[in-house]
Amino acid sequence: MRLERSSSAAAWIALLYLAIQIAESYILAPLVQEKAVFVPPALILFAQVLFGVVAGGLGVAVATPLTAVAVVAVHRFYVEDVLGDKSRGIT
Repeated sequence: MRLERSSSAAAWIALLYLAIQIAESYILAPLVQEKAVFVPPALILFAQVLFGVVAGGLGVAVATPLTAVAVVAVHRFYVEDVLGDKSRGIT
């Protein structure tokens, strides 16, 4: 009887951990990153899925930083330099 309770508790803890991890990774992190780097959450999620399909777990790990670098680079080198628009204020 005691083993059944501990197995049940372990399953509930694992399920709770998984739910919190999914909510943090797919909802909270993209919203925070949008405010910090001005990258839309949908673009971050798209990049994570694309890099995950192409490169697996390592791709998912580097997708967000590479996307942020690409957005800042496009803004600096194309929008500001070529188009001359400095109104957005990305750092």
